[in-house]
Amino acid sequence: DWNVVYAVPTEPGRCRLLVRVVFEVSKLPIPLKWVLSFAFTKQPTWWTHLGTHQILEDDNPFLHAQGHAYRAGHATKLAPDWKRRLYMPTASDGMVVAFRRWLDAYSDGEGALWSRVAPTTETPLRRASKEEVLERYLSHVAHCSACSGALRNIRTTMRLAEGGVVLGLLLAALLRARPAALALAALSFGVARLCAVLDARMRVGRYPPPRNVS
Repeated sequence: DWNVVYAVPTEPGRCRLLVRVVFEVSKLPIPLKWVLSFAFTKQPTWWTHLGTHQILEDDNPFLHAQGHAYRAGHATKLAPDWKRRLYMPTASDGMVVAFRRWLDAYSDGEGALWSRVAPTTETPLRRASKEEVLERYLSHVAHCSACSGALRNIRTTMRLAEGGVVLGLLLAALLRARPAALALAALSFGVARLCAVLDARMRVGRYPPPRNVS
């Protein structure tokens, strides 16, 4: 599989990410081919997006810190000694180094084009909190029709499930069908808790990201 990510700078400290996830399932053996074909064509779009968030968030804390190291905390100017500030020892870093050298050569050391038109200020960029680095709602969900629609449905379902808990407890107290009423309350409570977990995942990612602790 391939994760193709284009990072387009929009302002100091921020990029817009364009992500394309490609799975070449045609060459996989059966039944794995069938399983993955079903999983990646039938699952809801918003669920796929949640998985993509989790992959990107493995790197986001490091990229944010690296951005500060690269700019020495300055809002608009680049650190002239970026080669010493950033540790890039592997062959896979070659394209990054070449790109930075190209920026140095054609932007007078000021980096991406938006750096030249950004307001000049001596105020250092603020280091974002963990919640801000892993934030999902404002950066994606609010602008994605699939995810924002799913979040509305999740919250509606959670309110209905909370009502089911109250109804089940009332029926258990007032009627003789106590086992059925308690089962309704328990099932509704489970659905409400699941919706609460999904609601939280739509708003902010986990810290530390799962693959960073494995």
